Amino acid sequence: MLMGLVSAGPALAAYQDPVITVTIDDSTPVEGTIFTVTSTSQADCEWDVDFNGGSDAGSGTTDSASFTAPQVSERTNFSVVVRCSFDNTEPVSAPADTGSNLVTPAAVVTATRTLTVTVLPVGDSGTGAGTGTGAGAGASGDVGTSDLGGVLPGTGGASVDLLWIGGALVLTGAAATIAVRRRSRA
Repeated sequence: MLMGLVSAGPALAAYQDPVITVTIDDSTPVEGTIFTVTSTSQADCEWDVDFNGGSDAGSGTTDSASFTAPQVSERTNFSVVVRCSFDNTEPVSAPADTGSNLVTPAAVVTATRTLTVTVLPVGDSGTGAGTGTGAGAGASGDVGTSDLGGVLPGTGGASVDLLWIGGALVLTGAAATIAVRRRSRA
């Protein structure tokens, strides 16, 4: 039994998603200045970095993309979306004596990170603006969010009123179940 647990470890490790780290050299650039987004991963990625309608592509374990902060009249938040598409396929080999030409289909997975860049108008000192880093692992459809301005994102947490309503419904259901069981015994 212990042998089964030991041998399962490497097989399970093959399916873990890589950590994607994204850093922005200036997450509060002044309009018209250039900032750089650097993305790293232990996986060999096809990178796609999007900012304000512009896009930059690259490949490898590291990618850097430079963008120019657009003109703004007041502090404005923009999203930087970084996508890492990588092949998560584990090679499968058939025994040599079968003569099989078994081909493993590609399992391309996309990990996505979204960060916020606050563009400042000329003359804004940037007081209260954050720094730009983000890391995480995830598969296709996952969106990791790093809030760079010091405010946590709204995650849609449960309301206390909904908690009370849910509790009342559970108690009502339990009471109805007990009543029906008592009637069926009588």
